Amino acid sequence: MTCRMGAALVVVGFAGMLSAQTLRFSDRTVESGLFITPSAYNRMSGGGAAGDFNNDGWMDLFVVGGSAGSDRLFINNGDGTFREEAAKWGVDRHHYGYGAAAGDFDGDGWLDLFITSGGLRDDPDAPRAGQHILYRNNGDGSFTNVAEEMGVARTSADAFNGWGAAFGDYDLDGDLDLAVSGWIHDSQPANCVFRNDGPAGFVLVNDEILRDPSGQVFDMNDPPTRGFCPAFCDMNGDRYPELLWVADFLTSKYFVNDGGRTLAEFTAGAGAGLDGNGMGTFVNDIDNDGDMDWYVSSIFGSEGPTIPGDGNKLYLNRGDGTFDEIASSAGVDDGGWGWGTIGQDLDHDGFVDIVETNGWLQDLEYDDEQSYLWLNNGDLTFRERAMETGLVHTGQGRSVIAMDGDRDGDLDIVIISAYADLVYFRNDLKGPDTHWLHITLDRGDARRVAPDGIGAFVRVRTGSLELTRAIVPVPHFLGQSELSAHFGLGEHDTIESLTVNWPDGRMTRVRDLAADRHLEIRYCEADMSGDEAGVGDGMIDGRDFRYFLERFASGDPVCDLTGTSREDEEGFGLPDGDLDADDFFYFLDRYASGC
Repeated sequence: MTCRMGAALVVVGFAGMLSAQTLRFSDRTVESGLFITPSAYNRMSGGGAAGDFNNDGWMDLFVVGGSAGSDRLFINNGDGTFREEAAKWGVDRHHYGYGAAAGDFDGDGWLDLFITSGGLRDDPDAPRAGQHILYRNNGDGSFTNVAEEMGVARTSADAFNGWGAAFGDYDLDGDLDLAVSGWIHDSQPANCVFRNDGPAGFVLVNDEILRDPSGQVFDMNDPPTRGFCPAFCDMNGDRYPELLWVADFLTSKYFVNDGGRTLAEFTAGAGAGLDGNGMGTFVNDIDNDGDMDWYVSSIFGSEGPTIPGDGNKLYLNRGDGTFDEIASSAGVDDGGWGWGTIGQDLDHDGFVDIVETNGWLQDLEYDDEQSYLWLNNGDLTFRERAMETGLVHTGQGRSVIAMDGDRDGDLDIVIISAYADLVYFRNDLKGPDTHWLHITLDRGDARRVAPDGIGAFVRVRTGSLELTRAIVPVPHFLGQSELSAHFGLGEHDTIESLTVNWPDGRMTRVRDLAADRHLEIRYCEADMSGDEAGVGDGMIDGRDFRYFLERFASGDPVCDLTGTSREDEEGFGLPDGDLDADDFFYFLDRYASGC
């Protein structure tokens, strides 16, 4: 269904054209205020999550202490520097922490946090199971742990279990469900899918929804799935998100969603599960064909009974939810002992690039190996350029997080390590052919759509580029990037059309936008029942359209349509807070075009 009215768009930032065509990263850890020594002491921990926790429009960063110290919450000062406020917000817990996931689970408009944990560091009975944390954001600069009452404090009988976690709306009922992975095999599920039942809390639904190819209950414990990263994403175009489960020792899984009723294991049939030691992951459109591809980091080089050593896997989506694996031919199979990874367009040429971090102290082959940056050539091949672009990182990297910390339009990189310092690499991309667009979504009052538009697809067309991004929270290993759709546009400084395919099937379309800006797009359902309250507030919606129709019919001079310029310095005369004929023309044009 196409929404034909009320596509509310909010311009929340603007940056001008950049000046010299160079991709360069600089280590800004200390001067940004993100310095931590060290990040974690557990060899398989080192997580965090980027998100706007105080709703000021600037990305903040939560970092799991991992027994090396208390968790940290870095709040953005509004200039790309950060202040540490974990104690002030009530999240300075010193515990056996692993990973973090961010999502508005209660739908109140404030981003919450889920952290996998084995218990308090100074508790004489720690570590012990049942210590995961669900922080409800109170909206006043504080969090409250509600994991126990919401039913997600425990996912395993083993204390050292619970790695990556991901929010997603598998049943498309408008609230966020939760998947939590477990690496250690025990008598309990360890890898858990929880349905969000609102105020009643989360309900474990493994036996209810997970099915094997014959339709029987699929047991994630028999044989054991050694899980690291779950993720929800629609891979076959039916709107219902599949469940991708990245796991160690040849146990990765791919579940196909049957209309929100069941998730059927289809790993072999899809051509997935080929990664020998799946650890980190991302989903994005590598080949710009409009669907999501799937990348899994894995060990390259060492060989043994449980370590095949054939490296990373890049599953290219055929368009029907099945895959061709092309990592070797693409040149991205050798990432060492790979852990966290992200896929984003870092040089703004219109193609998704790959960052992967790695290391393993127990094997000298991987001690102090560099992190990798593969730039996409646009022809299903990549070139490695980490060192020459300044992304110089060696050691025990675990999580990689992408976030626009300074709101300059390109994505910066955070690497969280075990036994070493966090590193913040600022992206200093420059050049006339490095235009961009940064999109966040707001569901407004539409309760049938998940908060922040999670599960939506954003599509941009400009010149020869047709780009697709999904709003999907993915634990790249133990860390989650910001919830946004980021587009590199190359030489194109305008966008011919932007389309949001919402997970409920509706669509919002906007045409003729200027590039190099942060945009927030609201769910397209128009409210035509209101009066003049909300008119001229800079939020272009059905109230403004109705207002103009009534005033135009009455001959009100505010609707004199003569002698009015329809374009301003940003490409159109709205939404600038000034209610004038520019806005009316905009509505007439968009309505006629089917928006």
